[in-house]
Amino acid sequence: MEDAMLLGVEGIRKTILHGGTNAVPRFSAGTKVTFHFRTQLCDDERTVIDDSKKVGVPMEIVIGNMFKLDVWETLLSSMRIGEVAEFWCDVTVQQGNEYNRESWALSDEERLKAVPVLHGQGNKLFKLARYEEACNKYKEAIICIKNIQTKEKAWEAPWLKHEKMVNTLTLNYCQCLLRMDEYYEVIEHTTDIINQHPGVMKAYFLRGKAHMEVWNEAEARADLLKVLDLDPGMRKPVNKALAVLTMRMEEKKEEDRLMCKGMFRQQQPKEREKETEGEEDIEQPEVSEYQEDPEQEESKERPDDTKQHKDTDEEKKTQQQRDTEEQEDTDEEKEAEQEEETEEQEDRAEEIGTEQQEKEAEQEEETEEQEDRGEEIETEQQEKEAEQEEETEEQENRAEEIGTEQQEKEEEQEEETEEQEDRDEEIETEQQEKEAEQEEETEQQKDRDEEIETEQQEKEAEQEEETEEQKDRDEEKETDQQDDRRIKETENEDTLQ
Repeated sequence: MEDAMLLGVEGIRKTILHGGTNAVPRFSAGTKVTFHFRTQLCDDERTVIDDSKKVGVPMEIVIGNMFKLDVWETLLSSMRIGEVAEFWCDVTVQQGNEYNRESWALSDEERLKAVPVLHGQGNKLFKLARYEEACNKYKEAIICIKNIQTKEKAWEAPWLKHEKMVNTLTLNYCQCLLRMDEYYEVIEHTTDIINQHPGVMKAYFLRGKAHMEVWNEAEARADLLKVLDLDPGMRKPVNKALAVLTMRMEEKKEEDRLMCKGMFRQQQPKEREKETEGEEDIEQPEVSEYQEDPEQEESKERPDDTKQHKDTDEEKKTQQQRDTEEQEDTDEEKEAEQEEETEEQEDRAEEIGTEQQEKEAEQEEETEEQEDRGEEIETEQQEKEAEQEEETEEQENRAEEIGTEQQEKEEEQEEETEEQEDRDEEIETEQQEKEAEQEEETEQQKDRDEEIETEQQEKEAEQEEETEEQKDRDEEKETDQQDDRRIKETENEDTLQ
């Protein structure tokens, strides 16, 4: 096994990491291939662009599908079942804002940005009647969306949004195919849309027009009537299409009738020629002078009557020749009369045919004028639809830009709000800390005040005690003094006595 080998395709190199089983399969058109992949850039970091295992959904492609991924088919067609391989693919990148890279080399975000660009390019090419180039642009846009859808769950909101985009692009693709006379392909793609989404009016309208072009009258009428059921506002273009369909079917029936009549006319001269040839082949009986009859036998026996018999035979021959000439003249007259009648019939048929051709030519001119008017109306409608689609896309892009700007503003506001909240929290925390410090200081002040008050109270108590003691001492002194005075008075009284 070679470590690296070229696939015979310019710009692709392959290395087998783990061998598969059996021979390399030959995938027929319509084969579904399921596989996991990881896309990386060839930079120093080997940056991962996409990884199906991280998404959790394997990729599926259908070989030979209209919107096929050419590079993927090339890579997968070189692999065995169960094989793990690494591929190097060159990517050409051109400068500019337009979409220039292969769709498989883009990230999902780049693919979504590429879709409106490709859509707009396709619309411009359609207006310029460059239908094949427009088809390619629409097809590239569809492939971009299909790539994204492989990683989404079917029928959920994101998948349905992208499916609507795919249907719009596919119908534009079918409009190009109609102008390129690819009617059966239009029927195929519109039928796929109708089977998945039975309410898409435009799919019925385009399929009805394709059925008209391939003479499927019943199918065309059914589709056009379905358009009226889905959108009564389409009555005018539908009625015109039905009128054109009726006229074309009548013209076809008339053409078929004239064709059958022409074949019948071609057969009539041949039959007459055969009848004439048959008449010429029939030999008229002639009387031979060597023919013998009973009278000649009698002439042998009667020599005297020989001259009389000869005269009689000559008269008979002359009479027979006269009868033959008369019969031939009569036949010639009848043939001449028949030829005159045939020529008159052919002249009348030619006159009728000429009148019919003139009528058909007038009808064809009217039909062509109606078709031209219908095409002009349709072109105008398509241009209006294209303009509306462009305006819608521009509005969607503007809405997305506005939405993105709003999201950025909201994110900035959220960041500012969070920063403000953080600052408020910090301020609040600082305030709480200050309040806590103030509370502590207050409590400490209270404690100091209480201590001071207690000390004052103790001092006051001591002073009161000292005062009371002083009072007690003063009272004791006074009492002592009173006692001294009494004693003195008593002594004085005793002295006096």
